[in-house]
Amino acid sequence: MDNLNFFNGSPAVAAGRVYIGLETGLGVYAAAGCGQAQCQALWKDFGTGTQADVLSSPTLANGVVYAGRNTGEVLAWRAGPCGNPFCNQIWSGVVGDQIVTSSPTVVNGQLYIGSADNLFPENIQGRIYVFGLP
Repeated sequence: MDNLNFFNGSPAVAAGRVYIGLETGLGVYAAAGCGQAQCQALWKDFGTGTQADVLSSPTLANGVVYAGRNTGEVLAWRAGPCGNPFCNQIWSGVVGDQIVTSSPTVVNGQLYIGSADNLFPENIQGRIYVFGLP
């Protein structure tokens, strides 16, 4: 695996690929390996704007991969290559706290993710965010 990044969260595996959070985005690797002790990412998914850790475990649904990033965002990327070594998101949603460690779940066209909300008192900060997906 790529030794230039810290891996975060648990990987998701689908269609022969491993998706895992990195210190700067989401890494996509061949599930079968590369025949060597260390493998480079097939490509990396990034979001526009400030780069930050993807601490949440990714979730795949309907050909799209979703993960939270420590910019207060939940991002979505195509689960396949974009033709470049770095791919930008195709969708994003915003939660009320900068740190997004919860892992998203997708059910019936809705994305659910837990996070805090900096606008509320400390004793009621926990929130479940629900996004309708396009």
